[in-house]
Amino acid sequence: MYNSYQTKWCLWVMLIIKPEEIASVENVERLGIVIVHFGDDKLRTLVCLDSFITAASRLKDDKSFIETSIVVADNSGNLNLENYKSSCCDVRHFNPGRNLGYAGACYAAAKLLADCSVLLFSNNDIILRENSLLTLFETMKSLPDVGAIQPLVIANGSSKVDSMGLTSNVLMQGFNYSNWPVKTVRNFVVGNGLKVMESFGVDGMLFAISRRAWEEVEGWDPEFFMFNEDNLLSWKLRLRGYKNYVAINSVICHERGGTAEGYFLKKNSIFPSYYISRNKMLSVLYIHEGAWLLMYFFGSSLFEFVKNLLLSIKNKSALHIYYYFEALTFVLSKHNHITSERAKVHRKLSVQSFLQQGYILPISTSITWLLKSRNNILE
Repeated sequence: MYNSYQTKWCLWVMLIIKPEEIASVENVERLGIVIVHFGDDKLRTLVCLDSFITAASRLKDDKSFIETSIVVADNSGNLNLENYKSSCCDVRHFNPGRNLGYAGACYAAAKLLADCSVLLFSNNDIILRENSLLTLFETMKSLPDVGAIQPLVIANGSSKVDSMGLTSNVLMQGFNYSNWPVKTVRNFVVGNGLKVMESFGVDGMLFAISRRAWEEVEGWDPEFFMFNEDNLLSWKLRLRGYKNYVAINSVICHERGGTAEGYFLKKNSIFPSYYISRNKMLSVLYIHEGAWLLMYFFGSSLFEFVKNLLLSIKNKSALHIYYYFEALTFVLSKHNHITSERAKVHRKLSVQSFLQQGYILPISTSITWLLKSRNNILE
């Protein structure tokens, strides 16, 4: 039995410890963050990391039961984080020894965060506000059917919206809502007053996903290297029955083209002509079935050919067409890999259902908009 001294001690402890902290001793939530570094601009990555640490500290102040781990995946192998310490979170340096690309580095780093129930993936050209993680986490926890969720993204140095989720179509894949003249799926406010927008998909520059959902859809294909992996993941989550969201009250800044120069298309021809074309064609092969598969693989291949032909003419360089055929050759040689990745798309819903609901952008609308904006896109 407790004596009077022990009773007084217990009462004193209960007074100084918050009730939610007592309840959460055995219910610690672990947030795992992956920041992918690439390029010679190490300062950009360190500024990004600093903003994450500040936001993680704010999250810890409000949600003391959350433990945060940050893994910086160093694709360039030129970072030194040995003396980088933080009192609010664990910071680790992961050097894969070669450039895995964004998709590959995130996929590998996620395995290092196996004890984390929530995963967050980010480019290194992102700057968070102090409450960005807190509001993103609170919004995510208020949505029982959430697949992936992203913050509202503002272009660095301006008030212009840079990203508010992805729309999609079956031919041209994913497009940012802020750049396309289409209506969003729906807007609403969750119980804690936070504003939410349901979007077809999330933009890969920064998003969060539960470990359970990530493993259920088996992440994305690490061979994507970079570009369109966010659209593929968004499709896989949607087909599985999850919904994707934008947390309007969670705001971050993004330096578009900070990692790979260019706005709509990247200036280095290997990016738009190889990786973008290759991954769009692979996505069609992973996602579609039957007659839809044949029709849209042909359509997406033709679209990418025309796009790269125009780029070659405009830039007076055969590299665009060369890389396009390299991409097509890669796709046609990966039969076993494609079969394996198709098996990872677990369906509760059909592609056609999203067409019927108007959740994805009609091809005719996409082509019309492209023709009107072709000069801006090809600059």
